[in-house]
Amino acid sequence: LVSKVGSTGKGIGAARADRIMRTAKLAVDAFTDGPDGDRGRQPWAWAEPDDLYATDAFAHNWNQHIIIEGTQGFGLSLRASGNYPQVTSSACRAVDFLAMAGIDPTRCETHIQNWVVARVFPIRVAGNSGPMKGETSWEELGLEPEKTTVTQKIRRVGMWDQDLLRAAIQANGGHKANVVITMIDQVIKGFDGVTDETIDKMNAGEIEPPQALTEAIEWINAHASADQIGAPVAGFTYSPTQIVFTPAATRGQVEAVN
Repeated sequence: LVSKVGSTGKGIGAARADRIMRTAKLAVDAFTDGPDGDRGRQPWAWAEPDDLYATDAFAHNWNQHIIIEGTQGFGLSLRASGNYPQVTSSACRAVDFLAMAGIDPTRCETHIQNWVVARVFPIRVAGNSGPMKGETSWEELGLEPEKTTVTQKIRRVGMWDQDLLRAAIQANGGHKANVVITMIDQVIKGFDGVTDETIDKMNAGEIEPPQALTEAIEWINAHASADQIGAPVAGFTYSPTQIVFTPAATRGQVEAVN
């Protein structure tokens, strides 16, 4: 797979192959037996945590909010992306991630919100890892090359892909999806002085929106409007940690209150 589809050879594919072939070792196997033959150093119970996520008590009495972050992106989905065989070894839709986490969306009064997150410049791993619209290079973009976490190979990078985002939205909630555009400072400069305090003052009407924020909204309207991608953008990020939410981000809460 490393040469065939650009796989790292060290991810979930190998792990799942071992599990399917019944040759995988479990985490419990790493702990030694106690004096009475039990797992003396076992740090947690080896059972489905039914008391946590699969009971009526959890949903009704605890009023919990759970965030499930999916592995990989829709364009790499094993079944739904249309890019087979240059895909990851997992299905990558919200419904698939719910299943992996053991969440039944039909149980009780579970309320699901899908957040579709998209980079301004999509990436793939090095090698024959599948189609990439408008493929370019980090040098041409004027950005520092990104490397894969394990193998430290330089990732492939492409231009903004409106069609890919629209397909991801249609597969993950459609017009009800909440969309976040990340790393918008890679296409809009001038965010250095924009802080949380700046955003608070702007929202309070104390200052005008900084130029960078105004340009970011203009970029979104030009490249990722609801008509173009199928759902409104609920927020965008700049720097590793800063996020700006738009009025669309409250749609789910407003509907719930009404």
